Amino acid sequence: MRAFVTGATGFIGSRVVKRLLANGHELLVLSRDVGKAIALGLPAERVLVGDLFAIGPMRDLIRRWSCDVVLHLAAEIATQKDEKKLWKVDVEGTDAVAEACEGSKLARFVFASSVVVGDPKGAVLRPEEPLVATTVYGRAKLEAERRLSRTNLPVVVARPSHVYGPGGWYAELVSDFERGRRFMPGKGTNWWDVVHVDDVVSALVLLAEKGAPREAYHVVDDTPVRMRDFFEITAHALRLSRPRSVPVFLAKLFRGSGPIESAIRSARSDNSKLKALGWKPAHPDSKDAIHEVVEELRRARR
Repeated sequence: MRAFVTGATGFIGSRVVKRLLANGHELLVLSRDVGKAIALGLPAERVLVGDLFAIGPMRDLIRRWSCDVVLHLAAEIATQKDEKKLWKVDVEGTDAVAEACEGSKLARFVFASSVVVGDPKGAVLRPEEPLVATTVYGRAKLEAERRLSRTNLPVVVARPSHVYGPGGWYAELVSDFERGRRFMPGKGTNWWDVVHVDDVVSALVLLAEKGAPREAYHVVDDTPVRMRDFFEITAHALRLSRPRSVPVFLAKLFRGSGPIESAIRSARSDNSKLKALGWKPAHPDSKDAIHEVVEELRRARR
């Protein structure tokens, strides 16, 4: 398989690139930092230096190398406070990548969306059922999905939930806890559908290899967890006291409305469709994995 990857040096993307290379696939990537891309094991001639709006160069590269698959992973996540930037990257950036792919003979266009888009009050979310967005992040992801569905591309939608691991928002949470900022918005009784970053990687690679076009897959582990428990286990792994609950309105003043709305939503998600494709999470329960992730973060800082 010959794949083109956006977001190749990000928290998830860098791991996807390494896994694809390990699986023997040929890669081309889009990156604003050629040095970071080369550090992943890619030769300089396989790196297109630019952003998501480099439509012409992307189109030329994808066609010249006869790419089979595109993995569009570049995105702003739910913790982004700048709503205009979030929309520009997640919606308009996706439009640009899709335009660059028009006319190419792709087997799959894997789009990293999200299931963290609204508050279904603890209901189980299934990929064949419509999602309702209640945040700018959620609306951006669903709008990007809608626009992709109107193209002729063989789109495969991956919807990860709260992705934790040694980086991204979880590394920021651990850093906050260590600095004494151990706060939790609300009472924390809401359900979180979470997934370890390595399991997201295995899902994305599987979908690039076998995903059915025009289908969506929810990428979550097997064990939903209360937000309060997730925070408390993290604090315990750090040998710190439990986080304190703060009113939601105060949390929004500090972190922004969108990120907090994403945090206090209550949802569980059905991963059976992805499992039917052959996926099995290596970390089925975050309660067993959080201590390992915290230790990995500590080792990285030494």
